[in-house]
Amino acid sequence: MVSGWRLIPWDGVAATSRGRDAQGRGRGRCGGRRAVGALGPAMLRVAGELADGTITTWATASALADHIVPEITKAAGGRTPRVVAGTIVCVTSHEDERRAWVAENFGMVGQAPIYRAMLDRGHAAGPQGAVVIGDETAVERQIRRLFDAGATELVALPLGSEEEQARTTALLADLAG
Repeated sequence: MVSGWRLIPWDGVAATSRGRDAQGRGRGRCGGRRAVGALGPAMLRVAGELADGTITTWATASALADHIVPEITKAAGGRTPRVVAGTIVCVTSHEDERRAWVAENFGMVGQAPIYRAMLDRGHAAGPQGAVVIGDETAVERQIRRLFDAGATELVALPLGSEEEQARTTALLADLAG
């Protein structure tokens, strides 16, 4: 079990926020906690000062440890900010093929300046280097690295065939305990 994990099936909840009150619409409710999609220094300062944390994408463990976590923690003024690591996850026996698929279908990510900067901070040549893909052992190791780097939560986007997605979901459920 990974400490602090919960497996939360997504069921299409939409949230709106006004001031310090948040409301949920749809099939669920949203609490008062807010995280901002922040990757660059200025937005991480805003997220650290005015929100509960950040939601990242295309951030490797080294990008979290060396950039995201220090920047937002400094701005949070003594409290521990949420760092939600959003990433594609795939438990597979075909790692090279799945990474190639990510490169082909998400390659344009590396052309957007903010994502290019995040990939560079994470020492990833492209989006295929910033995803969690491999067999069960490799995926668990990569996820643990994200948490060791300072992630407080994980949003996993399963990728692959139905069988691979089932393996991915089963592993995530096991890790969540």
